[in-house]
Amino acid sequence: MKCIIYKILLLLSFNVLANDYVTYQTNDNATFKRLAIEQDLPYKETTLIIEQADTVWKQWNSFFGKGEKWVAATDANEIFLWNEWYGAELLVDFDDAVGTEYINHATSCSSGTRISEKNIDLEINDFVYRNVIRLDFHSICDGGGLASVWFAPKVGVIQWLETYPGYSLMAEYYTLISANIDQVDYPLETKLTFSSEFPKPFLSVSTKNLNVETQLINESDLDLTIYYSNGQEFEIELLTMDNISIQKWSDDVRFLLGEHEIILKRGEMRNFGGSLDLQKNDVSLSTGQYKVRMTLLGSLENNIDASQILYSAESIINLR
Repeated sequence: MKCIIYKILLLLSFNVLANDYVTYQTNDNATFKRLAIEQDLPYKETTLIIEQADTVWKQWNSFFGKGEKWVAATDANEIFLWNEWYGAELLVDFDDAVGTEYINHATSCSSGTRISEKNIDLEINDFVYRNVIRLDFHSICDGGGLASVWFAPKVGVIQWLETYPGYSLMAEYYTLISANIDQVDYPLETKLTFSSEFPKPFLSVSTKNLNVETQLINESDLDLTIYYSNGQEFEIELLTMDNISIQKWSDDVRFLLGEHEIILKRGEMRNFGGSLDLQKNDVSLSTGQYKVRMTLLGSLENNIDASQILYSAESIINLR
């Protein structure tokens, strides 16, 4: 009876409005597949289901393959586990710094946890999760048991690592392949659509300007960040049919040298475009065919070595 009273009192002290990393509700589910290291094991899937819940606590049917567990996620970005012997124990506070350790009994083979990495990118099954946190577990079973768990914002658990006592080369990763969490399906789809408007195909050789516009729409399931290595976000170029550059929109434009980024909200549309001045003194055009190329610069990866071209399209014009 004392344990029950203690639990109720403890629950009343929690504020559970929201948690940045774990948002599971009743009937939410996440399916993981096993990836064995240095082993020849059959394909295996395991599904985490939130079977029941009250205002604070959620019952996970499978706590990283270790059986049922009651878990509470607070709006202070904390995760608590309920242990019938020790009561509520703090598994992790996602706001703490790398290196922070916690004493808990999350599994029968662990004596605590430690934040080992924060704000990392983790690619799982061709989808990149951002701002991921890795939580390591201190083993008391000769190095075996649950070793690490990776959490992504709003998605929750996206991967965990299981090791075996005394076998350094034997390990199993369980990676997220699909989920429905808070009425959102994962992995989220990244989809950008582009449409460009080029000059008419037949123009007079005395044409003064070539106007090109491109519309970019974020049709993804999430907001997207586009990273730029400098201030230039697009390029318009006039070329010969042999791809020899004649004129660029950027020739007379000065750009900031520093990196920058823009956030394209889900469903947001953004226009890019400009004009080429064909009457400039250094531009001399004769009748014939030319190419007009529109390129959207930038990358969805915050990596200087990543390709800096999001989209490129071209059209042929005939000057006569």
